[in-house]
Amino acid sequence: MTYNVVVSNAGPDTPTVTLTDVLPSGVTLVDFSSNQGTCSAKVGTVTCSLGAVFNTKPASVNIFVSLPLSFSGQTITNQASISSSLGDPNTSNNSFIRWHGFNVANTM
Repeated sequence: MTYNVVVSNAGPDTPTVTLTDVLPSGVTLVDFSSNQGTCSAKVGTVTCSLGAVFNTKPASVNIFVSLPLSFSGQTITNQASISSSLGDPNTSNNSFIRWHGFNVANTM
């Protein structure tokens, strides 16, 4: 499964942005990538230093995870949040939660 997290900037300033995604308990991190900046992972958390995020070009982070068969029929929650080098007049849009329902098939 892939989490695609898009970070956009409503402007007018250009902040330096850090994305933090704490993965749901039980999922296994497989890989991650970003269209800008650098990412690292530590104990179920992916952190990306995205650098400057311009209001005309969003940053995108892909986080690839695998799910155990025991997750079939369950809902899991993933939450990503951002912080920036500048004050933000609207901090209510700096976090995103997504709920997923799954039916996991055994492919072996």
